[in-house]
Amino acid sequence: MKRKETHNELLFRETVKKVRPDIYVLMDLIDKYHVNVYILFKIIRQLVSVAQGSRWGRVTIYINDNNITQIEGLDSDKVNESIFSVTKS
Repeated sequence: MKRKETHNELLFRETVKKVRPDIYVLMDLIDKYHVNVYILFKIIRQLVSVAQGSRWGRVTIYINDNNITQIEGLDSDKVNESIFSVTKS
């Protein structure tokens, strides 16, 4: 059963909604889906790690039976080159 928010909590929520709507959306999603916020911190850390590196890569989240077992950030080099060298005859 959901507990009733206090007057101060409602005021806080409304203030955040007005001042930082982006943060409000995250708060609302966390409350709605009961997501472990510490997992989100770790995902963001890996996203930033890739962005501060080569700015090219991926973040992979491994889940086993509703438990996140690993969050992996892979920073890659963007190459876009043929495997075989092109030689002129």
